[in-house]
Amino acid sequence: MLLAFTVLAQPPTYDYTRKMVVEQNPKCQIPEAERIFVSDNYRSSTIVRFRDGITLRDVIDQTKYKNKEVPVVVLRSPDNLPNYPFNGIVKPSDKATFSLRPGDVVMLDMWAW
Repeated sequence: MLLAFTVLAQPPTYDYTRKMVVEQNPKCQIPEAERIFVSDNYRSSTIVRFRDGITLRDVIDQTKYKNKEVPVVVLRSPDNLPNYPFNGIVKPSDKATFSLRPGDVVMLDMWAW
């Protein structure tokens, strides 16, 4: 049980989370260079196709959080702990201010880091 608490206490890392999303989506046909990796607090995951101008809201609305307020953490390689490119709450009415890149890992419903 102590090990479980230790693992849960660690901030998410890019490499671990990306690998987990890839393993959970083995039949993904999106080319590697066009992938955005999305994890729902490690409960479920999906891979979304990157396109110019894609926003966090576009990604969120392809999940069960469509039209909902959700905490989001974006990880970008190489790991840039303790600072994340984005760490905040995204509301349905928010205007896009953050630019996603191919290869980004989007963590939804994350606790604050």
